[in-house]
Amino acid sequence: MSQPVAFQFSKASCVALGSFNIYIIQPAWLTRVGILPKDTPIVIEANMARPGFRLSSPEMSTVWFVSPGKLAIESKREGPDCGEQMAAVLSKLPETPVYGLGNNVLFQASRVGLEPFPSLEACANVVVEPGGYTKKRHVFATTLERDGRAFSLQLTVGSELVELSGNAHLQLTGDGTTEVAARAAAGFRADSRVLADLFGEALGVRIENVASH
Repeated sequence: MSQPVAFQFSKASCVALGSFNIYIIQPAWLTRVGILPKDTPIVIEANMARPGFRLSSPEMSTVWFVSPGKLAIESKREGPDCGEQMAAVLSKLPETPVYGLGNNVLFQASRVGLEPFPSLEACANVVVEPGGYTKKRHVFATTLERDGRAFSLQLTVGSELVELSGNAHLQLTGDGTTEVAARAAAGFRADSRVLADLFGEALGVRIENVASH
C-alpha cells in the first residue's frame, strides 16, 4: 500500500515594499558592499513594459526582482535564507522608505494520493457547481495575528495540484524604516517555521522536509 502524499517545498521569498532606487541596487553596488561575492557572473533581464529587472546567476541560490516599488529575493531551493540577503540590502539603504515586509513560503502536492485533511474537504464541498459549469479551482484563506504580525494562510485547490502559500507580514506605518524592516527580514527562517507549523495546526496538513525545522 502506497504512502499518502504530503506537501513538499516549492519556493520561498522575502519581499520588501517601498520606494527603491533601482539605479543603486545593481550588481556592481551589491558586490562593492559585500552582499554578492566578487566576480559573481550575473544575468540581468530587463522588464521592457515597466521599470525594473531580474538578477540571477548560476552561482546564486536566489533570484532578485528589483522594481521602484518592490524588492523581492526568491529561491526555489529549500534552505537559502532569502531574508538574510534582504536584511543586508536594507541595512545599506537607511534612507529608503519601506512600508511593508513579507516572508513567504509555498508548498505543493499532487491531488492524486494527497492525504485528506479537513480544509481540503471543506473547500471541495462549499461551492455547488451550476449546470454547464466546471469548477476549475477553489481557494480558502485565513489570516491569524500575533504580536502585531499577520500570518496569512492560503489553500488553493486546482485540478492537478494543491498549493499552500503562507505569508508573514509586517506593515510599517508612517515613514517606515529600513531598520525595522531589516529585523523582520532577518526573521525569515523563524517565520518559515511558524508558517509551516500553522499549516499543520490550523489546516491539519502534513508537510515534509522543511529545512527551517
